[in-house]
Amino acid sequence: LLKKFNLVLTGAALCAPGRHFPSGGLGVSFDGVLYGVQAFVPHMLGHGEGGHIVNTASVAGITAGGGNYGVSKHAVLALTESLERDLVAAGGEVRASVLCPGFVDTKIFEAERNRPDVLRVGENQEGGEFGRAMTAVGKAPADVAEAVFDAVRSQTFYILPHPSWDEIVRERTEQILARGDVATFDMERLRRKQADGEQI
Repeated sequence: LLKKFNLVLTGAALCAPGRHFPSGGLGVSFDGVLYGVQAFVPHMLGHGEGGHIVNTASVAGITAGGGNYGVSKHAVLALTESLERDLVAAGGEVRASVLCPGFVDTKIFEAERNRPDVLRVGENQEGGEFGRAMTAVGKAPADVAEAVFDAVRSQTFYILPHPSWDEIVRERTEQILARGDVATFDMERLRRKQADGEQI
Protein backbone atom coordinates (compact mmCIF):
# COMPACT_ATOMS: atom_id res chain seq x y z
CA LEU A 1 0.00 0.00 0.00
CA LEU A 2 1.19 3.48 -0.85
CA LYS A 3 1.39 5.62 2.27
CA LYS A 4 1.25 9.39 2.31
CA PHE A 5 4.54 11.04 1.45
CA ASN A 6 5.22 14.60 2.56
CA LEU A 7 8.98 14.75 2.01
CA VAL A 8 10.74 13.10 -0.94
CA LEU A 9 14.46 13.22 -1.74
CA THR A 10 15.59 12.15 -5.20
CA GLY A 11 18.97 11.79 -6.82
CA ALA A 12 21.22 9.05 -8.08
CA ALA A 13 24.92 9.36 -8.72
CA LEU A 14 26.01 6.76 -11.21
CA CYS A 15 29.57 7.90 -11.50
CA ALA A 16 32.03 10.43 -10.29
CA PRO A 17 32.54 13.91 -11.73
CA GLY A 18 34.87 14.06 -14.69
CA ARG A 19 34.10 10.55 -15.90
CA HIS A 20 32.38 9.90 -19.19
CA PHE A 21 29.58 7.41 -19.42
CA PRO A 22 27.13 6.30 -22.11
CA SER A 23 23.66 7.75 -22.52
CA GLY A 24 22.32 5.22 -20.03
CA GLY A 25 24.26 7.05 -17.36
CA LEU A 26 22.36 10.22 -18.11
CA GLY A 27 19.24 8.12 -17.70
CA VAL A 28 20.17 7.22 -14.14
CA SER A 29 21.49 10.61 -13.10
CA PHE A 30 18.72 12.67 -14.71
CA ASP A 31 15.86 10.33 -15.56
CA GLY A 32 15.99 8.83 -12.07
CA VAL A 33 15.18 12.26 -10.66
CA LEU A 34 12.55 12.91 -13.34
CA TYR A 35 10.83 9.59 -12.60
CA GLY A 36 10.89 10.40 -8.88
CA VAL A 37 9.17 13.72 -9.57
CA GLN A 38 6.60 12.04 -11.81
CA ALA A 39 5.92 9.32 -9.24
CA PHE A 40 5.68 11.38 -6.07
CA VAL A 41 4.59 14.94 -6.89
CA PRO A 42 1.09 13.99 -8.14
CA HIS A 43 0.63 11.91 -4.98
CA MET A 44 1.79 14.80 -2.78
CA LEU A 45 -0.53 17.22 -4.56
CA GLY A 46 -3.38 14.73 -4.35
CA HIS A 47 -3.35 14.01 -0.62
CA GLY A 48 -3.78 17.70 0.14
CA GLU A 49 -1.42 17.85 3.12
CA GLY A 50 1.38 19.67 1.34
CA GLY A 51 4.93 18.48 1.07
CA HIS A 52 8.40 19.11 -0.24
CA ILE A 53 10.59 17.40 -2.82
CA VAL A 54 14.36 17.80 -2.77
CA ASN A 55 16.23 16.82 -5.93
CA THR A 56 19.94 16.16 -5.61
CA ALA A 57 22.11 17.79 -8.26
CA SER A 58 25.70 18.84 -7.47
CA VAL A 59 27.94 21.88 -7.64
CA ALA A 60 28.72 20.35 -11.04
CA GLY A 61 25.24 21.58 -12.00
CA ILE A 62 26.10 25.23 -11.33
CA THR A 63 29.72 25.32 -12.51
CA ALA A 64 31.36 24.77 -15.89
CA GLY A 65 32.83 21.41 -16.78
CA GLY A 66 32.25 18.01 -15.28
CA GLY A 67 31.69 16.10 -18.52
CA ASN A 68 28.51 14.07 -18.81
CA TYR A 69 28.12 14.14 -15.04
CA GLY A 70 27.92 17.94 -15.19
CA VAL A 71 25.41 17.75 -18.05
CA SER A 72 23.12 15.52 -16.00
CA LYS A 73 23.37 17.75 -12.92
CA HIS A 74 22.63 20.92 -14.95
CA ALA A 75 19.54 19.07 -16.19
CA VAL A 76 18.45 18.24 -12.63
CA LEU A 77 18.85 21.91 -11.67
CA ALA A 78 16.78 23.11 -14.65
CA LEU A 79 14.09 20.49 -13.98
CA THR A 80 13.81 21.52 -10.35
CA GLU A 81 13.69 25.24 -11.14
CA SER A 82 10.82 24.60 -13.57
CA LEU A 83 9.09 22.33 -11.07
CA GLU A 84 9.27 24.93 -8.28
CA ARG A 85 7.77 27.62 -10.54
CA ASP A 86 4.92 25.28 -11.46
CA LEU A 87 4.31 24.27 -7.84
CA VAL A 88 4.18 27.90 -6.68
CA ALA A 89 1.78 28.72 -9.53
CA ALA A 90 -0.39 25.80 -8.41
CA GLY A 91 -0.75 27.25 -4.92
CA GLY A 92 2.51 26.35 -3.23
CA GLU A 93 1.21 23.57 -0.99
CA VAL A 94 4.01 21.39 -2.32
CA ARG A 95 7.41 22.96 -2.84
CA ALA A 96 10.73 21.92 -4.36
CA SER A 97 14.39 22.50 -3.58
CA VAL A 98 17.61 21.49 -5.30
CA LEU A 99 20.62 20.23 -3.37
CA CYS A 100 23.98 21.15 -4.94
CA PRO A 101 26.68 19.72 -2.68
CA GLY A 102 30.42 19.68 -3.19
CA PHE A 103 32.38 16.69 -1.94
CA VAL A 104 30.64 14.60 0.71
CA ASP A 105 32.23 11.75 2.65
CA THR A 106 30.42 8.97 0.78
CA LYS A 107 31.35 6.01 -1.41
CA ILE A 108 30.42 7.72 -4.72
CA PHE A 109 33.83 6.95 -6.20
CA GLU A 110 33.23 3.25 -5.55
CA ALA A 111 29.89 3.28 -7.39
CA GLU A 112 31.31 1.25 -10.27
CA ARG A 113 30.65 -1.91 -8.26
CA ASN A 114 26.89 -1.14 -8.33
CA ARG A 115 26.72 -0.32 -12.02
CA PRO A 116 24.89 -2.72 -14.35
CA ASP A 117 27.28 -4.53 -16.71
CA VAL A 118 25.86 -2.72 -19.74
CA LEU A 119 26.89 0.63 -18.23
CA ARG A 120 30.38 -0.26 -17.01
CA VAL A 121 33.06 2.00 -18.44
CA GLY A 122 36.07 1.16 -16.31
CA GLU A 123 37.73 3.32 -13.73
CA ASN A 124 39.22 6.72 -14.41
CA GLN A 125 42.33 6.08 -12.29
CA GLU A 126 43.45 9.70 -11.88
CA GLY A 127 39.95 11.05 -11.29
CA GLY A 128 39.09 8.20 -8.96
CA GLU A 129 42.14 8.73 -6.76
CA PHE A 130 41.55 12.47 -6.56
CA GLY A 131 37.85 11.95 -5.88
CA ARG A 132 38.44 9.44 -3.11
CA ALA A 133 40.93 11.83 -1.50
CA MET A 134 38.46 14.72 -1.68
CA THR A 135 35.41 12.80 -0.45
CA ALA A 136 37.44 11.43 2.45
CA VAL A 137 37.78 14.99 3.76
CA GLY A 138 34.40 16.16 2.47
CA LYS A 139 31.44 17.19 4.55
CA ALA A 140 29.86 14.54 6.73
CA PRO A 141 26.57 13.25 5.29
CA ALA A 142 24.84 14.25 8.54
CA ASP A 143 25.91 17.88 8.02
CA VAL A 144 24.52 17.89 4.49
CA ALA A 145 21.30 16.28 5.75
CA GLU A 146 20.97 19.02 8.38
CA ALA A 147 21.33 21.65 5.64
CA VAL A 148 18.58 19.91 3.67
CA PHE A 149 16.15 19.80 6.59
CA ASP A 150 16.89 23.45 7.44
CA ALA A 151 16.12 24.37 3.82
CA VAL A 152 12.87 22.41 3.82
CA ARG A 153 11.76 24.13 7.03
CA SER A 154 12.61 27.59 5.65
CA GLN A 155 11.47 26.73 2.08
CA THR A 156 14.87 27.65 0.67
CA PHE A 157 15.19 26.60 -2.96
CA TYR A 158 18.95 26.48 -3.59
CA ILE A 159 20.69 24.29 -1.02
CA LEU A 160 24.44 24.94 -1.25
CA PRO A 161 26.10 23.37 1.80
CA HIS A 162 29.68 24.05 0.62
CA PRO A 163 30.44 27.82 0.75
CA SER A 164 33.96 27.17 -0.58
CA TRP A 165 32.42 26.82 -4.08
CA ASP A 166 30.69 30.22 -3.96
CA GLU A 167 33.57 32.05 -5.65
CA ILE A 168 33.61 29.59 -8.58
CA VAL A 169 29.83 29.83 -9.00
CA ARG A 170 30.03 33.63 -8.88
CA GLU A 171 32.78 33.73 -11.52
CA ARG A 172 30.73 31.57 -13.89
CA THR A 173 27.67 33.78 -13.42
CA GLU A 174 29.73 36.91 -14.05
CA GLN A 175 31.15 35.40 -17.25
CA ILE A 176 27.63 34.65 -18.48
CA LEU A 177 26.39 38.18 -17.74
CA ALA A 178 29.51 39.67 -19.35
CA ARG A 179 28.84 37.62 -22.50
CA GLY A 180 32.36 36.32 -21.94
CA ASP A 181 34.23 33.07 -22.33
CA VAL A 182 33.43 29.83 -20.57
CA ALA A 183 34.52 30.06 -16.95
CA THR A 184 37.63 28.05 -16.15
CA PHE A 185 37.16 25.28 -13.62
CA ASP A 186 40.30 25.55 -11.49
CA MET A 187 40.74 22.28 -9.62
CA GLU A 188 44.08 23.47 -8.26
CA ARG A 189 42.31 26.29 -6.44
CA LEU A 190 40.03 23.71 -4.84
CA ARG A 191 43.03 21.64 -3.81
CA ARG A 192 44.53 24.71 -2.14
CA LYS A 193 41.26 25.41 -0.33
CA GLN A 194 41.21 21.82 0.87
CA ALA A 195 44.83 22.08 2.02
CA ASP A 196 43.84 25.20 4.00
CA GLY A 197 41.21 23.17 5.82
CA GLU A 198 38.10 24.14 3.86
CA GLN A 199 35.58 21.44 3.03
CA ILE A 200 35.10 21.42 -0.71
